[in-house]
Amino acid sequence: MKPSRIALLSESDIIGGAEVMIFQLASELRARGHEVHFIGPSNGSGWLGGRFRDAGFAAHEFLLTRALQPSCLRQIVRILREQRIEVAHSHMFAMAVYG
Repeated sequence: MKPSRIALLSESDIIGGAEVMIFQLASELRARGHEVHFIGPSNGSGWLGGRFRDAGFAAHEFLLTRALQPSCLRQIVRILREQRIEVAHSHMFAMAVYG
């Protein structure tokens, strides 16, 4: 199977169960040969984005000030296009809507 460029999208950047699962998923996808990017909020705690950067993943940020906002979607689409992402995997409520 040809490796894919995959983005994992999260609206949360704290230490929690979903965030740990997202990081574990990214690690397994990379181990299988895929290029994985994290896309998360710039106004979070910084934990998850930092964890991705420390592990050598590309980490991208968007500004999220409320659950659903068109400007956030525009930022995410711009990142997806710039990074030539083939698969976007979203997590949690707002990202599920954007995904």
